[in-house]
Amino acid sequence: MSDQNPYRPENIDPDAGPGTRAVWDALRIVHDAESQLAASEEQYRALVEAAVDGIITIDEAGTVLSFNPAAERLFGFQKHEVIGHNVSMLVPPPHREKHDSYIQNYLNSGVAKIIGLGREVEGVRKDGTLFPMHLSIGEFQLSGARHFVGIVHNLTERNQADQKARRYSAIVESSDDAIIGKDLDGIIDSWNKGAERLYGFTAEEAIGQPIIIIVPDELHAQIDTFLEKIRRGERIAHVETKRRRKDGTTLDISLNISPIHDQNGKVIGASAIGRDISEQLRTREKFEHANMELEAQRDETEVQRQELEEINQRLSISIEEARAATAAKSDFLANMSHEIRTPMTAILGYLDVIEDQLGSNTPASEMAESLAPIRRSGEHLMSLINDILDLSKIEAGHIELESLSFSPFQTLCDVLELLRARASSKQLTLSVECATPIPEFIVSDQQRLRQILINLVGNALKFTQSGGVTVRVRLVSPLLKPKLRFDVIDTGSGMTDAAIKKIFQPFTQADSSITRKHGGTGLGLSICRKLLQNLGGDIKVKSRPGHGSTFTFTIPTGDITNVTLQSYDATEFNRAATPTPKKSYTLPPSRIMLVEDGIDNQRLISHLLKKAGVAPVVANHGEEALLLHLQSKEPFDLILMDMQMPIMDGYTAASHLRARGFEGAILALTAHAMDGAEQKCIDAGCDAYLTKPIDRSEFFETILSHLELSKQRRGDQKTCGTDGPFRCWCYQRSLSDILRLARSLDIHTTEAVMQETGCGNQCGGCLPYIDLMFELNRVPQMADLAQLSPVETSTD
Repeated sequence: MSDQNPYRPENIDPDAGPGTRAVWDALRIVHDAESQLAASEEQYRALVEAAVDGIITIDEAGTVLSFNPAAERLFGFQKHEVIGHNVSMLVPPPHREKHDSYIQNYLNSGVAKIIGLGREVEGVRKDGTLFPMHLSIGEFQLSGARHFVGIVHNLTERNQADQKARRYSAIVESSDDAIIGKDLDGIIDSWNKGAERLYGFTAEEAIGQPIIIIVPDELHAQIDTFLEKIRRGERIAHVETKRRRKDGTTLDISLNISPIHDQNGKVIGASAIGRDISEQLRTREKFEHANMELEAQRDETEVQRQELEEINQRLSISIEEARAATAAKSDFLANMSHEIRTPMTAILGYLDVIEDQLGSNTPASEMAESLAPIRRSGEHLMSLINDILDLSKIEAGHIELESLSFSPFQTLCDVLELLRARASSKQLTLSVECATPIPEFIVSDQQRLRQILINLVGNALKFTQSGGVTVRVRLVSPLLKPKLRFDVIDTGSGMTDAAIKKIFQPFTQADSSITRKHGGTGLGLSICRKLLQNLGGDIKVKSRPGHGSTFTFTIPTGDITNVTLQSYDATEFNRAATPTPKKSYTLPPSRIMLVEDGIDNQRLISHLLKKAGVAPVVANHGEEALLLHLQSKEPFDLILMDMQMPIMDGYTAASHLRARGFEGAILALTAHAMDGAEQKCIDAGCDAYLTKPIDRSEFFETILSHLELSKQRRGDQKTCGTDGPFRCWCYQRSLSDILRLARSLDIHTTEAVMQETGCGNQCGGCLPYIDLMFELNRVPQMADLAQLSPVETSTD
């Protein structure tokens, strides 16, 4: 190789790419070994074709001789579009027009301005766009002719990267955030203007110092943690921490730290961006406080919304329930009308029959046959009324339950005995089975259990046409919460699933045909379920059409720890019914007053009392009762007091009788049987409470017990002397009534009424002295009389 070789390594442009150097070396080899050119032509061509940079050869006239693929990609021309043309087509104006003169000046003067040196110039693509490039030009001899080779390296990406770097540098410097570079040991190597403003250190003061110069002492360990993560290539994002200024004050910052990698991906340092968030934290604290208040308001609004939604839902449900209830109650009223009119028809009809029989010589047996339907119809009406009252009490939450000890087996047998005649009339069997030993006694409400059994067994008999009804009882869960389970099993018509879903709803029956065929109001099963739920039990039913039904209910037994479990033999109870004769009553000699405004009830009750041996004294209302009490020289032992009467009702009359010193028994006798009625009567001064229609047994048993009570009271009563003034009030509405009262006491003038003294009661009690009189025409009700002032009276 000659020392005059222009392709020596020191002549190549230092910025030339690896491809350019490879070609340069190739040209040197070609120049030094022209004799070997032919042999290595293929290798040369492959090298040129594979080069990354564009390689273009031209002759002295500037005509393109070769154009490699990289040049095609770079300039956008195919080589056949360039080869044979002047290379100036790749040069943008104004250099294009001067390009040939550049070559000629070199050829003439030998002074190289670019050949062998290289420079950055612009090239033009086929589409007319310009791009930056580095151009290196070499000269070589081929077949005695001078040729030039140009190696073109695209600088677009480099320039873009440089531009981006400059832009990033400008951004870093202009950023308000503190941007700090540091190595893996935490030594600061870059420090922007934002860092100077935030921390107070200049770049000269900070660069080369450890990062802990801006970290409070208590957070030094945090820096070690951060550096360890950076070494692992992890990024630290949005950490809220504290940093220290040059003046020693601290501030709150949000910190982002990213690892810096070299061209091989190795972590060589970290870039930290810090932002002052002191004001942001204060604002956030205010916002969070406001947000908490907003959340509280939102929660309250949500609660209100939910409440409103619930109200709307309840309202919708209530509307639907009201519609359903209206429909059900319409059905109920239709059923009730049927249930009431049917027995009333029998009652009125058979009364006509009896009237006809009374005018003839009709045998007593025939009259008894006419009376039996009247009794049955009356009992049916009473059953309807009791069902309605029970449901009303239960739904109002006023049902009162007892917890007394009683025999469940005996109660069941009593119920079956009561219903056995009904079973016999339909030729049905009625039996009881004890599937397990059961407690001899339980603690519950015996009357309610009887009511439930009567309803369920009665229903079973009603809907059974052949076969019979069995009541099976067993003890369940004896060691935990013991309960008695009753299965009422019939061989009747059975029910569909749709019917079962309806039967426990009030005023509802399985279908309308049941009402037409068997009667009923649809209240009984609803009452049973509600009673059982109040007792702590429940009821369910299994049934199939044509296969009968089984109603199963349970009630808690209470504590049976020390109660004997008895195995009962039910054989003796599964027998024919024995009629129980009606009991007759005889009252001891006594004075009884009947206060009743209804003529029919006066006659009925008077008849019962006369049949028992006592003829009552009758008053039509409360004022008459008071007058009779005042007129009577012999005290009454007992007063039967209707509570709903004109002029003066029973409540007022009873309270004033007690105020006048009446010590006998007062028994309330009323058709008002709603919840609270009994207590109202007792509060007015009554001793007991009886309801209409009259239960003869209860009626006479109550009278007998209270006649004895009245006798005991009179035995304890002391007579009064004549000392001291007593005051009474006249309850009459006119002066003529007052004078009539005076005459009954043998007092003949109004003045005498006002001045009379002495005891006028011969019964051993005290007739209070009359010293004031009140004219009561202006008093609408006889209440709070003690608060009235005396008024002058006038004659009629």
